[in-house]
Amino acid sequence: MGLNHVEMSIGHIGNPFTFYVTALMLSFSLIWACRQIPNHFELGVISYLGKNSMVVLTVHYFFISVLSTLFGYINNRIGLGNQIISFIMFVFVTLLMIPSIRLISKYLPSIVGKSERL
Repeated sequence: MGLNHVEMSIGHIGNPFTFYVTALMLSFSLIWACRQIPNHFELGVISYLGKNSMVVLTVHYFFISVLSTLFGYINNRIGLGNQIISFIMFVFVTLLMIPSIRLISKYLPSIVGKSERL
């Protein structure tokens, strides 16, 4: 029995034409929407995460691995939906990025390409 939907965790994209056309439309729509935001409008956390994307890219997988195990156990006990668990993990990983960025920027700045602070 085949899957009728996209399931990236197992590499199933469904109809390739529909998948790529939809992906391109979404990408262009997001680029257009971001360009509509005025330059003086500061996005706070999003700007902070963007400026420190090297830290985010290096440590987010660690947090996802740990939280997947924890929330997998909780999900087996409570029975929440996968979308709810995914959203909760997104929130936790994003919140964990802020102290991670501060710690790495303060104690290991050369790892992320920043100059050493004395």
